[in-house]
Amino acid sequence: MINLAQEGLRQQVKKALGDAAPYTKRLGAAAAAALLASTPVLGGIAPFGPALTAAAPAAALPFVAAGAVLGCVLGLPFAASGGLVAACVVALCLRFAMQRFAPDKPGVLISACGSALTLLVAEMLSQLRLGASIEKTFAAFAEAALLTGFALLGSVVLVAAKRGLPGLTGNARFAVLAWGMAVVAALCRVSLLWVSLGVVVSGALVCCLAFAEDAKTLYVAVAAGVGIIAYDTRLAPFAIGMGLGALLAMALHGARSRMAVGYCAGACFGMLLCHGSAMLLACFANGLLSAVLFLLLPDKLVTLVAGVEEGEKGRLAAASTRVRQLGNALCDVADTVREVCRTIPQKTEIGELPDYLTDSLCRNCKNNCNCWVANANTMMDGMNALQSWVAAGSAVTPQTLPEQVSTCCIKPYDLCRALNEYSSERLALRCAATKSDALRTAVTSQLSVMSQALATVAKELASPAPLRAKYRIETASAGAAAEGVSADVVRSFSGMRSQAHLLLCDGMGVGRAAAVDGTLAASLARQLLEAGFDAVSTVRLINIALSLPEGEAGATIDILTVDLARGICRVYKAGGAPTYFVRSGRVGSLSSETLPVGILDEVRGSETKLDLGAGDVAVMVSDGMLAAGDIWIQMELQRVWESTPQNIADTLLDGAKKRRGARADDMTVAVMRIVPITEDPMM
Repeated sequence: MINLAQEGLRQQVKKALGDAAPYTKRLGAAAAAALLASTPVLGGIAPFGPALTAAAPAAALPFVAAGAVLGCVLGLPFAASGGLVAACVVALCLRFAMQRFAPDKPGVLISACGSALTLLVAEMLSQLRLGASIEKTFAAFAEAALLTGFALLGSVVLVAAKRGLPGLTGNARFAVLAWGMAVVAALCRVSLLWVSLGVVVSGALVCCLAFAEDAKTLYVAVAAGVGIIAYDTRLAPFAIGMGLGALLAMALHGARSRMAVGYCAGACFGMLLCHGSAMLLACFANGLLSAVLFLLLPDKLVTLVAGVEEGEKGRLAAASTRVRQLGNALCDVADTVREVCRTIPQKTEIGELPDYLTDSLCRNCKNNCNCWVANANTMMDGMNALQSWVAAGSAVTPQTLPEQVSTCCIKPYDLCRALNEYSSERLALRCAATKSDALRTAVTSQLSVMSQALATVAKELASPAPLRAKYRIETASAGAAAEGVSADVVRSFSGMRSQAHLLLCDGMGVGRAAAVDGTLAASLARQLLEAGFDAVSTVRLINIALSLPEGEAGATIDILTVDLARGICRVYKAGGAPTYFVRSGRVGSLSSETLPVGILDEVRGSETKLDLGAGDVAVMVSDGMLAAGDIWIQMELQRVWESTPQNIADTLLDGAKKRRGARADDMTVAVMRIVPITEDPMM
């Protein structure tokens, strides 16, 4: 009996929900229309309310129109809402007229044009009453044009929704993206402090698409970013952070937790463009909440949103296209950010010295009339003399005050304190501007490098599978520190697509500080090379990391990459000592006149391509090995090159110790031998 009662109650609830579903959908449409209608974009225009009224389906038309009117009235300034309300009413009337006299035609174009004309007339009348300007006139025409365009695109979206959104092409895809931008902008209105619902939802959506490695990630990321910036240009760092987070999420494709961490880390790069602690915290919070929302979504929903494409060939082709397009878009973003940052005026001064003193000290002084009125010329001469003193950063004392100032001022000690505060603030502002420029340069350089790396990955995805490796490598190293800890770091590891890497990083100088730079450069290089970055992009990113900290930081980098399938070796050098090769028993060297990384804004290394075969040897050394030149190194290599890599390294290190000069430096040798892979006859 109890089960029968529960089943009856369940059926009644289900029936009630089914009966209420049409009204719930219409009320939801009205609420969505109200939110969109109240959303200003591009500096204050709000064309979405009339556009929705003109394009709404017939069943929901009254509810959408009511929501649009309500949104215009409650969410927009009174001066702007009158024309929009009139445009909504005209669009509604024209839609009803078309339904009555031409029911076989939707009437979207006619209602959109009539609504746009009504809005334009209302704006012109308002300008005649309040005063016209070119900016207002242009905004009025732009709002009318967007109203018409979004209404027509809305009708395309409705047709596409009936056919099914997956597989959209051409105009349907553009229409969905355009209205998607409007929805993102509307969601940005829902915010707590600087934490915006539009940014959080967009980030989670982009993560879902990145999970599927789908080309739609590009379109959605760009559309969401445009919608965020169109609503409020101050949210541009959040949009850039979202794009970088999407790129890192795709780069770390696999487990959702790993992708979420990658997205959050990439979104934090937007913090470099934020001003103020509130914006910094909000940028981090937006990225974190997007990652958390992505993790909380059920697997079925993520798969549904992503629309995972079946077939390995199609998946790789789509991934290649998407990564290539994202790389191009990211490169364009880097250029745009660089140009915008170059044109934005930066505040590097705190005002003229006389203005600063009158505001901070002289305003409440009883002698200010005597100084700045009766003896104005004398005081200005004294201020001119003080300007050069303050500009040099020198401390001012009552004894060093110019005579023109000391004879007038009755508070010399307070005046000196104010002058020194002015000098300190002036210096602090200039330092802040310099650091801001460095951070902006770092961000744009990272964007550029990542775009190049994405282009490389796209090329590899579209290329055939790598050949089977014919060689393997044997490596060894030996070293001696000058002061307890060595600044020379050697790493040997395997890379992607049958590649092997040997790198040697030498931090500038000796001791712990140099060891930190060498270890940092080596660790970053290994991570980037293992992730698929080429040597040029790797060194550019390391140069950014070493150039950001204050003080001197730098390291030489030698990267030797061997294609184990073809025997092709690429050597990238940035400030390192010569690299030696033994090919078919003949010793040769390779050197380049380049600077270490971390010194200049742009790193200028050199890359050389060589062919190596079975038994050939490559040797990297740090500059500490060259105290007595390198002729002896080539002679020793000619003698011992056929022995084991460890014996070669130990022999060269012993020879360098015997020839060490008066100046102590770290000494390191890294040896690599190419060995053929032989088939096991027992297999």
